[in-house]
Amino acid sequence: MSYLTRAQESKFELNERGTLTVENAFLFWTNFKGLPTEYNKQGGRRTFCISLTKEIADRLQEEGWNVKYREPRNEDDDPFYFTECVVNMNSNYEPRIMLCSEWNGKKSMNRLHGDAVGKLDDLRFENIDVVIDSHRYEKGAKGYCNTLVATQRKSDLFGGKYAEYEMASEEDLPF
Repeated sequence: MSYLTRAQESKFELNERGTLTVENAFLFWTNFKGLPTEYNKQGGRRTFCISLTKEIADRLQEEGWNVKYREPRNEDDDPFYFTECVVNMNSNYEPRIMLCSEWNGKKSMNRLHGDAVGKLDDLRFENIDVVIDSHRYEKGAKGYCNTLVATQRKSDLFGGKYAEYEMASEEDLPF
């Protein structure tokens, strides 16, 4: 499935203050851990990219956001639009990051603080809803994560074949 197709499955709402709300968002190139990257060699900057439709990309560009466009690599691919968002866990207004999961029929929602947010880089999701605030600068605007609610993809481990087994703790391991 292409980035554009994933963006078209999302519901976007941009209010007059420049806050973008996205239901069923498609995030990629995530760096919730804040590891060093090719473009940020020191690390420490937690970011993710969000796929956009052309219409919302145009509106964000009008608002001064840094929206990027990628040409299709193959003739069968679609072009896609995206913007990078910052997850500032060191702010006085730390974003609300919630992880919803289900294990053995029990559903839970947990707020992730500090370095625990980095776990999001290692998980797969059924759904992500996100609220992104825009912060204006002389050169334009940048997106900062305000709220993110991620529903972890439920794993039934081969059709529930192993559902009766409980997860062992480290000290209970037989080896």
